[in-house]
Amino acid sequence: MPSLALTEVRAVRPNAAPLLADVLTHPSVIVGELDAAMAGQVDQLLLNADVFDGCAGHVVHIARTRGWPALSADPGRLRRVDRTVEIDLL
Repeated sequence: MPSLALTEVRAVRPNAAPLLADVLTHPSVIVGELDAAMAGQVDQLLLNADVFDGCAGHVVHIARTRGWPALSADPGRLRRVDRTVEIDLL
């Protein structure tokens, strides 16, 4: 789970904390921190897509890097960043 996605969920849905805690303890969930180097790569990805959505860019970048599908309830948001990203619907 990209750290920006985690921050967004906490800000937008503060009542979801118990559910989020369950997700974060799942053995398949890894929190991907955004460091300076990755931030530059996400920024370049967003510039190339002509989109400004840091969270979606972080999700797409991690999915691409790991070779995993992105998990999303809003696939259109991710497709604006990368039309080819593989997405599993949440």
